[in-house]
Amino acid sequence: MSGYYDTSFGLTAFGHEISVEAVPYERTVRIEVDGKEIQLNHEEAAQLEAALLKARRGMQ
Repeated sequence: MSGYYDTSFGLTAFGHEISVEAVPYERTVRIEVDGKEIQLNHEEAAQLEAALLKARRGMQ
């Protein structure tokens, strides 16, 4: 990812490099895992957020 977006976050999980960048002026979120990028619109990002929260609650 190019690094010129407004917000970004990176981590390594289970040996995979994961980067997440918000692009507010495009209303998108870009997610890169091991060099492969996907782009989510605002609505898709909200759905992913809800799914992650639900999965996390299930782990507790």
